[in-house]
Amino acid sequence: APGKCYRLYSKGQHHAMLERPQPEIQRTALEATCLNTINMTDKGVETFLSCAMDPPSHLDVALAMERLRKLGAVASDGSKESLTPLGQCLARLPLDPAMAKMLIMGSVLQCLDPVLTAAACSSSRELFYTPLGMRKEQHSVKKSFSELSDTMASVEAYDEFRYILKEHGWAEAREWASANFVSIHALNSVDSVRWQLINELKSLGLVPQSDLIKSRGRKKEFQNGASVNRNASIDSLVTAVWAVGNPDNLAARRKLGNFGTLRSKTENHAGLHPSAVAFHRKPPKERKVNLPSWFFYREMVLSSQVFLR
Repeated sequence: APGKCYRLYSKGQHHAMLERPQPEIQRTALEATCLNTINMTDKGVETFLSCAMDPPSHLDVALAMERLRKLGAVASDGSKESLTPLGQCLARLPLDPAMAKMLIMGSVLQCLDPVLTAAACSSSRELFYTPLGMRKEQHSVKKSFSELSDTMASVEAYDEFRYILKEHGWAEAREWASANFVSIHALNSVDSVRWQLINELKSLGLVPQSDLIKSRGRKKEFQNGASVNRNASIDSLVTAVWAVGNPDNLAARRKLGNFGTLRSKTENHAGLHPSAVAFHRKPPKERKVNLPSWFFYREMVLSSQVFLR
């Protein structure tokens, strides 16, 4: 039909675009796909996926299978793959397999609540927002929750909001969130994801009904003294379980070389992202500050250099 078309990008960008979007199976992580494929067929993952209309590359399939073996989800007997007992549990959870293993470990080691919140935060928008021109103030407030871990800061902020909401009501909780640069929409999203994950874990038998009480509406939350949260206050255990959800995303602080340089599996000269609570441009003057030797990160960003966050 005749008419005018206004595009919000340049002609150069338009000509550089693909005629059709790249199929999802070729641009997303394949771990969950491979896990479900093993659960459905005995033809072999690579053979089965090669029959797709737009099959993924052999390299992507091989990397996904290697990650699943590292997680302990898959056992190979020659050319035949099978799911381990852990893999069968992971296949039943609608999550990234590494994240699902993190939740299972949290339940088994009885530190589920902070692990659940961390998983929900990673699946939702960033909890802390930065108003224009208030980056330093926001960073200072975020560090008041944790000086060593962004994940811990988000978990502590969520827990404090829930406590204020329960004890003092919605008006005071909303005022607290505004004063601490915490997004109400993000908190509601985390709350919703937590509820969904609790239901999934309950259906697997990893959360007993006796540990749950009704919260708002039909939602359920952990009651005080829940058996799956007996060790939730042990930070070292909780952070170890968090690392299970990022098995290849560990970085060590280099003792030699420039201050703040980190070494990961793929990068020898990475740095913490400036927005991280543990970021320091120079060694802290206070001797009491013990900087972590190891970090786990969710993503690697390339700008002026490689940053981890």
